[in-house]
Amino acid sequence: MKANSATYIGVSTNSVTKWQIRHAREGFQRSIGTVDDETSAAILADIFVLQCKGIKARTNFDYRKSDLIKILSIEPLWK
Repeated sequence: MKANSATYIGVSTNSVTKWQIRHAREGFQRSIGTVDDETSAAILADIFVLQCKGIKARTNFDYRKSDLIKILSIEPLWK
């Protein structure tokens, strides 16, 4: 595995201890933020992509309908 690669979609490491949430939108790579662990970054990446693309988005984890409704009703991560 490359030094900056991750197991999850939309996640990379920007140092030894931080995991970065990244997303390509409108032709640009955007950094959404950083967190301390890879799984949290993957969940945030999922929330972001679900808010941008809706329930057909490709995610890292499977979500129940009730979870999707909550995710889609919270304040968007992208402004």
